[in-house]
Amino acid sequence: MKIKIHKYDKTDALHPLFEKYASQNDPEPACLVIAPGAGDVWTTLYNSSSSIESLSVTFPVSSFLDRDELNDLMENVKPILRQFIDEKMDETEFSSTIQDLCENAQSVSKHANGNGGVWCAFEWMEGVQASELDALTVDAIEGDALKNGVTLYSVAEYVREMKGEL
Repeated sequence: MKIKIHKYDKTDALHPLFEKYASQNDPEPACLVIAPGAGDVWTTLYNSSSSIESLSVTFPVSSFLDRDELNDLMENVKPILRQFIDEKMDETEFSSTIQDLCENAQSVSKHANGNGGVWCAFEWMEGVQASELDALTVDAIEGDALKNGVTLYSVAEYVREMKGEL
């Protein structure tokens, strides 16, 4: 059986699993999904239950991982899944090894180490004066952040507050 990794490409969001609503303190939980019977591996949000098959297993992953880090994680899963499918690894060892990979991905992520990552616009734009925002739009602020490897949230709220609209 061929193992299929559902990778992210440059057209996907920089942090494809990061989704946070204004009323939430934390982003939506994300997971690595493995369907051993089909040989499929992908990542998704837990609230996207339609994309989680009934015979698949899930492992929590950080919503802050960027698309390259997620692709690396899924590639690292591939040989482990191959061993499991070929019955060279039992279910307990398989689960433990995958869980370790997910935890390790978070510990070495750029976000965890202060490079790039996901920021609240209020923190990212700290020190910018309201007068400097006149020419800036939400798209311009988000575009500038992406050039620095950063995904911003609450940008529209930040711009409205700085312009005195809230």
